[in-house]
Amino acid sequence: GDGKYGVLCVGFDDLGPQGGINEKGLAFDGNALPYIPVKTHPERLQPSEAIVNKIILRECATVEEAIAMARSYDWGTIYSGKFAGQYLLADATGDACVLGFGADGELAITRKPRGDGFIVSTNFNRAYPENRYYAYPCVRYETATRMLEKSIRESDLTVESLAAVLNAVH
Repeated sequence: GDGKYGVLCVGFDDLGPQGGINEKGLAFDGNALPYIPVKTHPERLQPSEAIVNKIILRECATVEEAIAMARSYDWGTIYSGKFAGQYLLADATGDACVLGFGADGELAITRKPRGDGFIVSTNFNRAYPENRYYAYPCVRYETATRMLEKSIRESDLTVESLAAVLNAVH
């Protein structure tokens, strides 16, 4: 209702969404990371609820729209000057990006290459790799990247090949 998109989220029993998709095909998933300082921008819009799953998914249909909306908000204030993660966003057109924060505390966008490329997101910060839980380079990241490159090179981008990637890195 109210001109907003319908949203389905998945997560744990604490009701904190770990991923989700809206009726237009804009989807997100989150990667946990150690806390990183985030700069506040009081001149930007002040969100009253979680930016990605409560605002962006309800109001955006594409990655481009989501990036524009993400940049319009003050992430630092709502998250008390620190953030512990990054978000992978993808839409029905095949566009994708990772929203995270750089070493400078500013919102950073890592884009999927245009066309038939892909983007991989694991538990290291795409914009600031030193902000991570696991060793970097990340074995899961490297495994997924290698397997996806092979699937594309061999024109074997199938449900089975994608399931094999997920199985190799879960």
